[in-house]
Amino acid sequence: MNMNAMMAQAKKMQAELEKKQQEIYKKEFLVEKQGVSVVLTGNKKVKFINVNKILVDPEDKEILEDLIIIAINEAIDLIEIELEKISPKLSGGF
Repeated sequence: MNMNAMMAQAKKMQAELEKKQQEIYKKEFLVEKQGVSVVLTGNKKVKFINVNKILVDPEDKEILEDLIIIAINEAIDLIEIELEKISPKLSGGF
């Protein structure tokens, strides 16, 4: 394969990767944990948080804060998994 063909193939692969990344960035990821729901977009921005009113206890807000953190981190993990699926695997060359 000549250098021009390799460069063209690399550009094509890059364009496909960018397209897939944009699709993931537009996607929404929902996680629900014990009455806490969070939605993040694929670019890891929080879009929505819902807390069941049963969980709102002024005497124990730390538990609620922990649940929100857990749900957000899990949503970020889901996004990372999606991004890993489209990342090219390095196998020693093109």
